[in-house]
Amino acid sequence: MLLAHKIELRPTKEQEQMLTQCCGVKRFVYNHVLAWWNEEYLLGNKPNKRKAIFYYMDLKKEFPFIKDVSARVSRVAVENVNTAFQNFFAKRARPPKFKKKGIKDSFSIREKEKFSIKGRSIRIEKFKTPIKLRNRLRLEGILRRITVSRTGGKWFVSVLVDAQVNPVQHRKPSVVGVDLGVSTLATLSNGIKFPNDKVLTKQLRKLTKLQRSLARKKKGSNNRNKARIKVSKLHYYIKCRRMAMLNEVTSYLCKEYGTIVIEDLNVSGMLKNRKLSRAISEVGFGEFRRQLEYKSKIYNNKLVVADRFFPSSKMCSKCGNINKSLLLSDRTFVCPECGYKIDRDINAAINLKSLDRFEPDYNRLKEFSKTSQLRSLNVDGRNFN
Repeated sequence: MLLAHKIELRPTKEQEQMLTQCCGVKRFVYNHVLAWWNEEYLLGNKPNKRKAIFYYMDLKKEFPFIKDVSARVSRVAVENVNTAFQNFFAKRARPPKFKKKGIKDSFSIREKEKFSIKGRSIRIEKFKTPIKLRNRLRLEGILRRITVSRTGGKWFVSVLVDAQVNPVQHRKPSVVGVDLGVSTLATLSNGIKFPNDKVLTKQLRKLTKLQRSLARKKKGSNNRNKARIKVSKLHYYIKCRRMAMLNEVTSYLCKEYGTIVIEDLNVSGMLKNRKLSRAISEVGFGEFRRQLEYKSKIYNNKLVVADRFFPSSKMCSKCGNINKSLLLSDRTFVCPECGYKIDRDINAAINLKSLDRFEPDYNRLKEFSKTSQLRSLNVDGRNFN
């Protein structure tokens, strides 16, 4: 299983200058190859990876400073241009754009002969001395690739390892339904709630002030660069707080429960609601599911994803009746059929938990229609109609 461990670097001033130079060379080669690729298309030619490599070889002769860093740094940049166009033609991404200085600075090395990790230090080709690491590499296996990046004024290395994963034998083969929300990050079917930290909301005033200060600075000035670093550091702080919360919740779920049932949320569609788009993006629904997917393989969990049109919120967890008049502002679910009252989020989580019990019968039926109505189904004495 391919796993990555991101570790903070502790470079000296000389090493930091070399890291910046690697990012600059990668950006320089990428932009030149991209410009050449676009020009070839305009001339009616058919550029490909092989022709791009020949152009790159000529580029190295014209600009000798490219050889000051590892050749794999610039070679990966050429491969990235080819991959970007492949994704574009396959309609998986937008057309590739030119890279800008100071925005997502990074470089990668994919040959394990060009780097080595020993203890709390990493050695990279063309660097005179090894760079100190803040932590040791916690994964064991074959090193595949390293990606060095700069975020919030700090340098990081992400080490991709082909690790041998031995799934954990679960002590509690219980089932839990997880309902994700905005006010509450996650609500479990047993009543446990994980509050949403809302770190972006708390830091929004400070972020607005820093961004306004950045906009007033003269472009290219040293003061503008200082203001840019302050904004970057605050964004990094917000990201770390959010990721820490998501990691804590997903790890708890995978360690405590054998089967986890979640919803297949249409996040891109939900973000079109301008009143809730910021709050929805702040939670990180997609990252929550991504972490559950790879951690379930490590902890030997069964991850069940409910259909996108499964009415978990509108269905009564007691009698199975669907309350079509339920609004988003209604935080308490009241069943018009049996009068059952329950917290809206807990009701949805219980319905998700029940999905795993009648999953075989549910799969034999067709998918739920886009009107979010269930076909006739009777399971455990509950009539879904």
